[in-house]
Amino acid sequence: MQFKNKQLLLILAFAPVLFCSCRAFGNFWDNNKEEKTTYSDPSDSVAPTMPPAPSGVSGGSTQLNLSWTAASDNVNQPSALIYEICQSLAAGGCNTFSVTFVTAAGATSFNATGLNPSTTYYYRVRAKDTAGNAGPETAEFSATTAAAGTVNTPTYSPVAGAYSSNQNVNISTSTGGAILCYTNDGITTPACNAVPVCTVGTTYAAAVSVTTTTTLKAIACKNGSIDSAVANGVFTIDTTPPTVSNVTSSTSNGTLGVGQTISIQVTFSEPVNVTGAPQLTLATGSPATTVVNYVSGTGTATLNFDYVTVSGNFSADLDYASTGALALNGGSIQDAAGNAATLTLAGPGATNSLGFNKNLIIDGVGPTVTGVTASTANGTYTVANVITIQVSFNETVTVTGSPQLTLATGSPPTTAVNYSAGSGSTTLVFNYSVAAGNSSADLDYLNAAALALNGGTINDASGNAAALTLAPPGAVGSIANSKNIVIDTGGLTPGTALSFSAVGTTGLTLNWGAATDDITPQVGLQYKVVKDNTALTNIDTVVEANAKTAPDLLQDWAASIVTLPVTGLTAGTTYHFAVLVRDGAGNMALYTPASQATSGGGLPRRFLVTGGSTTVTTIYNSGTHTFTSGPVMSVGTAGAGGHSFPLTSGTYNGRIFIIHGNAGMLTSIYDPVGNSFIAGAPLLTNSGAGSNSFPITSGLHAGQTFFVRGQAGVYNTYLYDHGANSFTQFTSVVSYASVAGSHNFLTPSGKTVVVHGGSRYSGLYTPHATTPTYTAGTDMDAALTVAAGGHTFAVNSGTYSGKFIVVRAGGTTGVFLYDPGGNTFSTGGPALSASAGDGAHAFEITAGPNAGQILVIHGGASNTTSLFNPSLGTFSAGPTLSANAGACAHAFQISGGTHSSKMVVVHGNSTLTTSMLEPGPAPSFGFVSGPPLSANAGTGCHSFAIP
Repeated sequence: MQFKNKQLLLILAFAPVLFCSCRAFGNFWDNNKEEKTTYSDPSDSVAPTMPPAPSGVSGGSTQLNLSWTAASDNVNQPSALIYEICQSLAAGGCNTFSVTFVTAAGATSFNATGLNPSTTYYYRVRAKDTAGNAGPETAEFSATTAAAGTVNTPTYSPVAGAYSSNQNVNISTSTGGAILCYTNDGITTPACNAVPVCTVGTTYAAAVSVTTTTTLKAIACKNGSIDSAVANGVFTIDTTPPTVSNVTSSTSNGTLGVGQTISIQVTFSEPVNVTGAPQLTLATGSPATTVVNYVSGTGTATLNFDYVTVSGNFSADLDYASTGALALNGGSIQDAAGNAATLTLAGPGATNSLGFNKNLIIDGVGPTVTGVTASTANGTYTVANVITIQVSFNETVTVTGSPQLTLATGSPPTTAVNYSAGSGSTTLVFNYSVAAGNSSADLDYLNAAALALNGGTINDASGNAAALTLAPPGAVGSIANSKNIVIDTGGLTPGTALSFSAVGTTGLTLNWGAATDDITPQVGLQYKVVKDNTALTNIDTVVEANAKTAPDLLQDWAASIVTLPVTGLTAGTTYHFAVLVRDGAGNMALYTPASQATSGGGLPRRFLVTGGSTTVTTIYNSGTHTFTSGPVMSVGTAGAGGHSFPLTSGTYNGRIFIIHGNAGMLTSIYDPVGNSFIAGAPLLTNSGAGSNSFPITSGLHAGQTFFVRGQAGVYNTYLYDHGANSFTQFTSVVSYASVAGSHNFLTPSGKTVVVHGGSRYSGLYTPHATTPTYTAGTDMDAALTVAAGGHTFAVNSGTYSGKFIVVRAGGTTGVFLYDPGGNTFSTGGPALSASAGDGAHAFEITAGPNAGQILVIHGGASNTTSLFNPSLGTFSAGPTLSANAGACAHAFQISGGTHSSKMVVVHGNSTLTTSMLEPGPAPSFGFVSGPPLSANAGTGCHSFAIP
């Protein structure tokens, strides 16, 4: 009893501890479906609420899955509540609640297992707090298990497949409570009975070791369920890496250009798997190598790589760069077992290489120009000639559209020539038709970029566009380097006008100045001389003159001639002559045709306008060697400084136009057929004393006559149009005037210099400019002047050859020298033998021992002359006139009759006297009295030959 009291005392002593322990222990029992002792906490007597929304669903043939919403409690959190479940096979079986299952704290679901298939179970659930207070049960709910099912097929881990090392294979099934049976011979199928136990094969208990290629077969069995299907797993143990067996291409053999896709296949000894982007390096010329990416083929033995050609690539037989050309580039190539492939390729060109298997020519390099030339022969060409130009390439090209080659053609500066032929060959043809104005001393294209597509194409067979850069003009490979083709379509200018010398009864010498050309040198120019017996109009065009044949063709084309003796003519007959000049290209220009009568046989006549405010005229007849009265001028007097010139075309062709001079505006036209005057075109405003004119033989105004008005303080010049018989003002030069005694001369360059007279000024007419001009010429010495009645003559040989001597007159022996090369006047030339007065005149002696010398009639109140010897470049005293020359000194050559080739000097100054030069050897060289005039010759007389 005492022992028991001690025990009671001990229990009481530890009562607080036991109280807490028993509560916790009771919870433990509840959670484990054991019989429990419930302790009631007198401080917590409130039970949890009823769990809301309970339900159950099938979890298979032996399982139902229950769920609800958490209950609440006045003390415990939901996570501390446990739930008691009553399960019954009959409806209402849980009306008297009996605990079948207890959940863990905080659970809101429970899986009831070990149930029967196709069976309905009934449930109620209640919550219980930590004080042991059980809440109200839920309403009854039910769920039905599924019918008996098939056990899930076993699976292998690792999965069946190829491996490069030994594998420990785990076998499992997702169906709980099932057993596994397996075999590993690849033939026997495992089996198990309803116990279940394995009847065929081995019961699986631990991982199966696979050290060689093995086929595993496994089955899973469970009571109440249908046996699973047999799972077959082939485990291949493979330690041999794949190797490359061949490289080829599915692209057809042939030549491929830029932008072509070539599909390359790399074949391995077994199927391989690819990750990333392996690469194959090809040998592509330029650049030397090209890396191409893998595009497809993983899971097969053949991998595909696509190569797209770019400009510059080339290969005579496409291949990879080396045996190491295949690279992973961060990716992988492995067989199914995971063995990394050996990437070594056959040597380029060797068996099984790309180059060995295929013949793929890569042409990514466009054609280039190797040279430009012409099939047209070297030479000079003109308008409408066709020059055939060839542009050669280093390979065959195909052309579309109309490519162009731009040539340097002078005027216009360039000409674009269209492609003509050659597509499908290495040479393209461009035909250049020479146009008016074109010129080139050595034909070539404009620059290195002169060949252009012009919207077309020039490609090779692979479609590569040609590089069109040419050699620089003149360099090797250019037209000018390979050919010497001259283009000449103009710039041909006749020289000084036709003149005649050594006129005889059956012949004469025709003279003209050398022509010039912008391309052909003077020595290369050719001349053709023709005549006509009827009229100038029959030979006044290039076509008419060029059409002449023998006997009117006096000289066919010949180079470097400016004089031609003409023989076989009829005495006393007027002939009409024309000269054509032709350059190296065949361009032709016509000298203004001129007429000349032979001496003797007939009665050649010379018409003299006596001047000096008179209307009378006088005519010299070489047959009778006499002057007789001519027709009276019907429209007014001829003043001092009158002037005349022949009309060579138009309505009045063959007549003589007379400008009366002085302050009148009168002109007359003399008709040699009717030997009569008619009124001219009175369009001048005071022609003035000292008027002057000259024919224009080239340029824009060729065929017209240039007229300088004269008269101090007057600056106007005019153009006379023979066809329209009219004057138009040409220009007004405000810095100088052409006064009495003006005269002109033609320089070798085709320009006309006018010495104004009575001043130190000169004018310069330039016919060849785009717009012909009459501008101030070079001034003479400011302290010296050329007086009225000065005269100029050309020196063609000796010391002053090529220059002109200007006789100053005005009572001085001085002269000026004019240099046409520098367009300058200078003093210091040879002095006259005596002073020259007004009306000085000079002419060339054409016969006798002094032929070729110049005789100067001093004029004024003097009978003296000077004789210029070109060889010595000096003047000496000439023969004395038979009387004073006077201010109207004038000379002309007798062209027929007894005194043919002699010169007559008209004295003027209100006298009837003349002098005649006897050109024979001494003592017969000198002047004798000539025939008297029919009326006095006044100041400013002049004469002209009657056609």
